[in-house]
Amino acid sequence: MAYLLIYDLNGRSTARRKMNRYLKRNAQLV
Repeated sequence: MAYLLIYDLNGRSTARRKMNRYLKRNAQLV
């Protein structure tokens, strides 16, 4: 949920980077 807040605050471009990192971390964990 936190990444959604970051998405709203920072905007699309920065959010994509953090979303990608977040998804990659989840992918590694799974």
